[in-house]
Amino acid sequence: MLAEAVADARRDFDPSWGDDLEPYIIARVMLDGVDLVLTLTSEARLALLRGLYDSPVDQLWASLDLPTKALIARGDSPRISSWKEKGGKWLTEIAPQVEVRWFDTPHLPHSWECGYLMEESTRTLLCGDLFTQGGAHNPAVTESDILEPSEAFRRQMDYFSHTKNAGEMIERLASAAPTTLACMHGSAWRGDGAALLRALSDSLSR
Repeated sequence: MLAEAVADARRDFDPSWGDDLEPYIIARVMLDGVDLVLTLTSEARLALLRGLYDSPVDQLWASLDLPTKALIARGDSPRISSWKEKGGKWLTEIAPQVEVRWFDTPHLPHSWECGYLMEESTRTLLCGDLFTQGGAHNPAVTESDILEPSEAFRRQMDYFSHTKNAGEMIERLASAAPTTLACMHGSAWRGDGAALLRALSDSLSR
């Protein structure tokens, strides 16, 4: 059964599969009677989430050494906007050096609460899953093309929602002129971020 799990993963991740992924696939499942189940049980996932929410966020923000700004979008319902206002006021009290800009991008690439942060002083856009690259041996930062491998990965597992507003939202990100795109999965990319974001928008529109 483990061999079947590895074969399924190899098929799902192709062409991004590497044999170095096999131990991770085996580690993520375990036998429960005659069935394979996830090693990370619902109870374990709940414990991880609880740990995240219990993290001392105020201490983490205050420990930042670089200048950072927080710009919080207000285009939400009054209830959500009030939460953001309170969060912004709290942040200015505990970390006055923070300078980060927030972009609301619902359903880009997937869930409705999606959004992106940009660190203004270094022009670094934390771009989540927009340029996800598979594999385990990517360099931390690259100036080589990441659009082609990320689009190949997306086409295999298509995790984008294909919202009709994708082009407009990507253009807002591009207009901020980032020079570093910090990806959640794969290499961060250094270069003309606006051009690469617009190339992604063009690829998604085909």
